Amino acid sequence: LYINGEYWGLYYLRESKGKYFLAENRGVDPERVDIVEQERYVVAGETDRYDELLAYVRAHDLAEPEHYEHVAGQIDVDNLIDYQAFEIFFANVDNGNIRCWRERSPAGVWRWILFDVDTSFFYPQEDMFQRVFDPAGTGYGHNVPSTLMCGLIRNEEFKQRFLQRFVHHLAHTFASENV
Repeated sequence: LYINGEYWGLYYLRESKGKYFLAENRGVDPERVDIVEQERYVVAGETDRYDELLAYVRAHDLAEPEHYEHVAGQIDVDNLIDYQAFEIFFANVDNGNIRCWRERSPAGVWRWILFDVDTSFFYPQEDMFQRVFDPAGTGYGHNVPSTLMCGLIRNEEFKQRFLQRFVHHLAHTFASENV
């Protein structure tokens, strides 16, 4: 930063992806939002509902339609697919920076926020599908649980929806003239 020709230093400007970001961009009450990072850390609010969701995924086979529907009713499925499609296409090997949120209300569902994609396009040969759906975990060192994605991909309806939406993004969103 230079002010009147005088050097003031190097600044990293970015918008924080917290509760005030959601209030400004999604119109939610910042005091009534839960934000969870990496399937285990609370950023805002509480993790109780997310912990319950993951416990359900671990205890039930989502290949069974009734179990899948239970989980799908608590998340924005298309938002999650879009989020993962971006991570995969960008080859963001540091994809463990997963942040999801929900408005704390009866109608609140989990949605994902894309952030910290600074390693994108560095490793185009990386098998990102393997990273996203690896039961050992995702992110650097597989240190971030992949409970939800590993549970969901067992369901044929989700798998087809994921593939169809991903193909749409490849043909449109990620078309060369857009990227």
